[in-house]
Amino acid sequence: MAIRLMIMRWRQKSKRLQKIIGKQVIEIEVLKNGRTVSEKINAVKELKEKRGSVKESCELLGISRSSYYG
Repeated sequence: MAIRLMIMRWRQKSKRLQKIIGKQVIEIEVLKNGRTVSEKINAVKELKEKRGSVKESCELLGISRSSYYG
């Protein structure tokens, strides 16, 4: 039982780290490309399909949700 618990915790930690890495990749890509607001809105649309969170995607790309919905 202890080994199963350790494996389960490791998998949870792995998922959290993968999410963090994914965010960092997006942040680096945005910084490299210097995207316009309209390009960032399009990126939010793409991320929304993959992740399902407009709020998180807007935060990552540095735009307000009102810009996305506006």
